[in-house]
Amino acid sequence: MKRIRNAVFAGMTGCLLAVCGIAGAGEIQDEQQIFDQVASKLDKGGTYFSVQNNKYYYKNIAEGFDAIQQVIMNDKTNAAQNQQAIMIMRGLKALVLGLGVNELQAFGSSSTLLEPESANQTPLFRNRLYFYHGKQNPAGLLWQSGTVNHDLDAIYLLPKDTVYAVSCELYPAKIWDWTKGLVPQLQFPPAQAMTLQAEMNFQQQFQAPLPEFLSKLGGTWTLAVTYKKNPQGSPLMQGILMIPVADQQLFDLIAKKVAAEKNITVDSSNLEIKFSIPDNVPPACREILAPVIKQEGKVLYFASNAAILADVKAAAANRDGLVSTPGYKRLAANLPVTGTGFAFSDGAIGSHILEMVKFYGPNKDIPDISRLLDSGAIYSVAVRGNDGIEVTANASMDLTSMGGMQTNIAATAIVAGMMLPALNAAREKARVISCASNLKQIGLALAQYAVDSQDNFPVEDNAAGLSELVKKNYLTDLQIFVCPSTSLHPVANGQLTDANCSYIYFGGFGSANSGQNIPLAFEKPRNHRNSINVLFSDFHVSGFTGGPFNTCTDIVNYLNRQYKYSPELLKTLLEKARKIDAAAVKPRVMIQQKPRSDGPVAQ
Repeated sequence: MKRIRNAVFAGMTGCLLAVCGIAGAGEIQDEQQIFDQVASKLDKGGTYFSVQNNKYYYKNIAEGFDAIQQVIMNDKTNAAQNQQAIMIMRGLKALVLGLGVNELQAFGSSSTLLEPESANQTPLFRNRLYFYHGKQNPAGLLWQSGTVNHDLDAIYLLPKDTVYAVSCELYPAKIWDWTKGLVPQLQFPPAQAMTLQAEMNFQQQFQAPLPEFLSKLGGTWTLAVTYKKNPQGSPLMQGILMIPVADQQLFDLIAKKVAAEKNITVDSSNLEIKFSIPDNVPPACREILAPVIKQEGKVLYFASNAAILADVKAAAANRDGLVSTPGYKRLAANLPVTGTGFAFSDGAIGSHILEMVKFYGPNKDIPDISRLLDSGAIYSVAVRGNDGIEVTANASMDLTSMGGMQTNIAATAIVAGMMLPALNAAREKARVISCASNLKQIGLALAQYAVDSQDNFPVEDNAAGLSELVKKNYLTDLQIFVCPSTSLHPVANGQLTDANCSYIYFGGFGSANSGQNIPLAFEKPRNHRNSINVLFSDFHVSGFTGGPFNTCTDIVNYLNRQYKYSPELLKTLLEKARKIDAAAVKPRVMIQQKPRSDGPVAQ
């Protein structure tokens, strides 16, 4: 009880000290002057207006942290836990002061209606934010980036179908220097050695000093996400990151790192790295995730595929990308054309994500949650001033409607939307592997059956033949006979039938046929998209992609192209296939097949 009382007392005291800021230090600037300065950057008479003076909150934050530490030290109940708490407080103090949060003397914001809502368009608001630091050169990492206003030329790189973009000044070398300065203040020996070890490891692996390497990556970084539909109607969300580089050192380091990897092609002469996508990945996913790394001049592009890279180049060359669209023109009207960075959103992130989920996901009956994700269309520009940073934004919402939570959800949704097809493909790949495992289990049961049956397998085709394995207790787990990509379930009475079995079986063969690549069992057509697993007479399982695999006859003809069966064997296999096709019971499948023309893949 005493420990709990002390902990509560320490927490309450800490909160009180932090909020009150231990008032009593000297004045920084007259409150009225601060208010007037911040208010002059805002619009009055609109839907929202606020000025917050942070002087008493931040002025003595360092002393507040020290006082909290002292309260913790006075609690003698658990020295080990108290020491950990003190280290955490020291780290937080160093982080807050290192970021320069305490330099923010005041913050102001306002919203004004520019155009009312109509039947054809959303309302348009002018939102302003002003971060006032007062000093000519405030300390802290937050104030060291975006120090110089420049032409916002990156806006011309964005394709017409851009739905989200952000461009800002970023200097990795400054961040690294700041990190190295912060670590010693943590007074935690293991952490103090981390930065030195990182530089040593980088030097050893890449034969280059890390600080010098990072110094070549400073400048304007731009991220863009696009959304559109291909000619077949599939929704495509694509992304690209554009990084400034002083030379090709970063490209060379990446090329060296991935040179030995499979499915990666490095073209050093053209400064291009391409990531090949396996054949069994669905075509729609290939359009979204076929990554390309390309350097042109002083810019290194990391693109989700070649298409968005081509769109960026076209937009830059013709200047007819996002800047030519009516939506952007409306949002950008009367905003600064110079600054330290900008951000853009079409406001329909939720709708785009929902379409992706419905198209690629197995469950199409998803409630419309787009209103929870859509944050409203917005274009904002940040401008650095002598005493603060001014952000001006035209948006379809005012500041009372915009929430930080919506912004976070939207950012998360963008990543999820881009990754959804890949995750869906990975999940289907796992099902294919599980299905192959089922066939291997069936193969082991057939091998045991043959040992006890003069090297012969069950005579009857399909479920009737496989039922012999169940009846004679060679394989009693009926779940093995169900492909995980289908909605089939074994019946309660334990009877295996063509209706509840996911696999085709060709009966009448024996161990003597093991060297002829005879398909003993394989998945029913359309169990998987563009792929099929086959159990052969020597009990190995192989996976194949392409097809077509619409019928058992298609599968036999496909395998014949691979293995060149004798006329007699091919005739037997085709007779069995056509008989099964004629009496086929089609399972309820979760995934529809899109036939392609590819080759075999080893399982």
